[in-house]
Amino acid sequence: MKCSRCGKDIPDDSFFCGACGAPVSPHMEDRNPERITPPVQEKGVTDENSAPEALPRPRSKLLVVMVIVVSALVLTGVAAGVLLWRSAVSESTLCDIKGIELTTSSGNAVNLSNVPLGVALTARVRCSVRFGSGGSGRLEFVVLDGNGDRVWRRFVRVSPGEGVQVYETEFIITESEGERFKLLVNLTTRDKAKSFKRSRSLSFYVEKGKAVESSIEGMRTQALQMLLKAEARVQNLLEKGMDVDDLAGMISTAEENLESATTKGEIEELINLAERIIGECDKREVAFSGDEEKKKEACRKNQADLRSKLIEYYAKEGNFPDNLSELGNVPECPSGGMYEYIAPDTTPDSLRVSCSVHGSL
Repeated sequence: MKCSRCGKDIPDDSFFCGACGAPVSPHMEDRNPERITPPVQEKGVTDENSAPEALPRPRSKLLVVMVIVVSALVLTGVAAGVLLWRSAVSESTLCDIKGIELTTSSGNAVNLSNVPLGVALTARVRCSVRFGSGGSGRLEFVVLDGNGDRVWRRFVRVSPGEGVQVYETEFIITESEGERFKLLVNLTTRDKAKSFKRSRSLSFYVEKGKAVESSIEGMRTQALQMLLKAEARVQNLLEKGMDVDDLAGMISTAEENLESATTKGEIEELINLAERIIGECDKREVAFSGDEEKKKEACRKNQADLRSKLIEYYAKEGNFPDNLSELGNVPECPSGGMYEYIAPDTTPDSLRVSCSVHGSL
C-alpha cells in the first residue's frame, strides 16, 4: 500500500512510513479507489435488502390537546355566529300586509258587491311589523270614491311584534252615486337607516243613495269628507304661490279634534269649520287672481320699456349690451320675476324680452 502523506510504497504490515514517518492506519484504503455509485431506487419501490423505514413517532399529548382546543374554539365561533345571525334577523325591520277584510261593526260578513249605506263598517288588517329601537310604524286607512277622491282617512300607530298582528277601524259610507269604492291600506315602518312601505286595497260597490239617519260615525265621516275637500282647496292655492299656511294649520287642528270628538255637536262644529275654510279659499283666490292680473299688466309694461331701451342702446352702440344692468334702472317684476332678453340674429327685429314668472308678454 502507499503512504497517505508522501505516497511512497510501504509494506502492508507497517505501522509507520519508512520515508516520512507518518503513522499508517491498518484500514487505510487506496487514495484513488474506484467510486461506487449506489443504485437509484425508483419512487414507490422498496428494496428487499434495504433497511426498513423508521416508523413515525407518535404525536405528543400536547399536540392532541391543542387540536381539541382549536376544535372547541371553532365550534364555539360557529355557535356564536348562529346566535348573532338569529339576533340580527330577529331585530331586522319587517313590513308586510298579510290581508285586509271588510265586515260590519258587529263582525258579520259584507257582500262587497252591495255594501249598505249608513252602516258602520270595520276595516280589518292583518300584518307583520318589526323594527328596532328608535323605529316606528303606522297604518293609513283611506277610502276612495269612484273618481279616486278621498272620502275618508284614518291613521293608526302600530307596534313591533313577532307574530301576525290585527288592527281595525270603523267608517260609514253616507252617500253614493252608485259607484265602486276602494279601501286602501298603507303600512309604513321606519328604522334608523331607511323606511319600508307596503300597500293593499279592497274594492267594494255601494248603490246610489244617501243615508237617512245621521249617527255619530256617519257625521264623523261627513266631517272628514268636508275637511278633505278643504285640504284639497288649500293645497291648490299653495301650488299657485298663495300664502294660506293659516288655513292649512286650521285643517290640521280640526282633523285632530275630529278624532277625539264624542258628540254630534262637536262634529257638526267641525263640519261648519270646513265649510268656512272652503269659502275663505274661494275669496282669497278671487282676490289673488285680481292682484295677479294687475301684476301681470305691470310686468307687460316693464317688458315694453326694456325693449325700447334695448333698441335705443343698439342704435347708439351698434349692438346689444352683454347685461341688462348696462341699461341702468332696470324695472322689477311685481311678482318677483327676473327679466332677460334674446336676439337670435343680433338685430332689433328678433329682439324678445321675457320674465321668469310671466314669460314673454
